[in-house]
Amino acid sequence: MTLVSCSVGYKNDGKEVTWNTWNEGTGYTSSHVDADPKTFEILNDDYGRDKKHAFYEGDIIKGADGGSFRVLTKSYAADNTHVYVSGELIEKAHPATFKVHSYYFAEDANDFYWDGKALNVRDKSTFKILGSSDSWETHWAKDKYNGYYLAGGVITDIDYETFHPIEAKTPDQSGDYAADKHKVFFRDKEVPGADPATFKEVDFYIGQDKHRAYNKGIPTQIKDYSKLTEVGSLMYSDGT
Repeated sequence: MTLVSCSVGYKNDGKEVTWNTWNEGTGYTSSHVDADPKTFEILNDDYGRDKKHAFYEGDIIKGADGGSFRVLTKSYAADNTHVYVSGELIEKAHPATFKVHSYYFAEDANDFYWDGKALNVRDKSTFKILGSSDSWETHWAKDKYNGYYLAGGVITDIDYETFHPIEAKTPDQSGDYAADKHKVFFRDKEVPGADPATFKEVDFYIGQDKHRAYNKGIPTQIKDYSKLTEVGSLMYSDGT
């Protein structure tokens, strides 16, 4: 059986504001919204405001100013002092200069943001996303000084021209490896002893170069991951 959820949003009958949802599992539900019906406005499917407060999916957004609150896109919104995504505060974001480029990627005058988190970019003028800015499968970015692991982490002193993600060619690879001409990285850590010229991700979190295999960036004793065979219960050999 498949359970399909579908929000039907806000309703305001002039006496009470409610947040209403329906799904096949629980049916129709309606919950009271602590809003002023006389001044309440429905901004989109998820956001609303009254003269004092802003709301996301029926809940008050803590600290948001209803009078200046406005929707930027379906997920992003702002008031005169803060920016929000899916009702959550984006720390450090500057509402007057904030621009949304995609569901994941945004910027203001001071920084870039990925999935609602500041990246602390050192040089905005040379910053670039290494992949689609509208895909959760994108993990990396760079400027002329640093590499950025978008889920959180900075790699300093990269070679800008050659820094690149290690391509994840299938869904069973993580995409969490990157390299420049000197080094290989797993997330924001250097992979010790790895050879950038021959390094590939061959399985989820598993890297391989001409020397050995690596698990989450840690060198293993396995020389060739592709030759692993089971030789006993939970025991494997690469034939070396």
